[in-house]
Amino acid sequence: MRTPLPTLSLVVPSFNQAPYLRACFDSILSQEYPALELIVMDGGSTDGSKALIEKYSGHFAHWQSERDGGQGNAINAGFARASGTLFTWLNSDDTLLPGALWQVVESWCNDPGQDVLYGDHVDIDATGRIVDRYYHPRFHNRLAWWTVPYIAQQGTVFTRALWEAVGGIDAKLHCMLDYDLWFRFMKHGARFGHVGRALGGFRRHSESKGGSWHETYARERAQVAEHYKAEFGSPLTRKLARGAFVCWQAANGNYARTLSFRLTTQRRLRRYQP
Repeated sequence: MRTPLPTLSLVVPSFNQAPYLRACFDSILSQEYPALELIVMDGGSTDGSKALIEKYSGHFAHWQSERDGGQGNAINAGFARASGTLFTWLNSDDTLLPGALWQVVESWCNDPGQDVLYGDHVDIDATGRIVDRYYHPRFHNRLAWWTVPYIAQQGTVFTRALWEAVGGIDAKLHCMLDYDLWFRFMKHGARFGHVGRALGGFRRHSESKGGSWHETYARERAQVAEHYKAEFGSPLTRKLARGAFVCWQAANGNYARTLSFRLTTQRRLRRYQP
């Protein structure tokens, strides 16, 4: 008998992202993963998002549109309603790439001892066009502490058991909440697995956090660094680790593949900026 597919609970936190909601929902539903539990947590949007959410509501296990305490609270509240074995969230201006959920679930079913599964990712612009491509290496716990957890949030899936063990997201954070969660996964001893393909699309646009929240990022980055300073190592260790990471990426061809994408597809050398 074929083993039943694990239920995958996917939370979409959203607030005033109406221009991108349809693409987000379509990218999820086009996965055609039959054991998907889709939960939409809108923070009381006033830009027409609620009407669009209502149109898709037949696909949702739960949805709501009301004031909340921000993205972290929305994700925590969404997973509090979830029943799946596997969890992930997708911000409402981002997308999943075709077949991403099947690829992750297949990898987990082949090795259920993995607590976190992540892949490569692409950047997309406001219109949904792919404008950059990134290749991530296999996970190395010590190197991740000494540099940064080189994990794209889009498409990253983790077990319910791990989420509950670390207590979910620190809702006081707005920009570094995913990095802080990866650090707590690492501190808990989670086993990370790399899926060797791009899973998600991070949308770069002028209203996104990555495009406009520079001061908040800087402040929260300092807070997270202070919180985990015992694990981060000395400044010299971090510099050496960063050099080792660059050499590792160069040796396995990941930088060359990204550079090739930029030159052949975008006719440029540097990272795309919205």
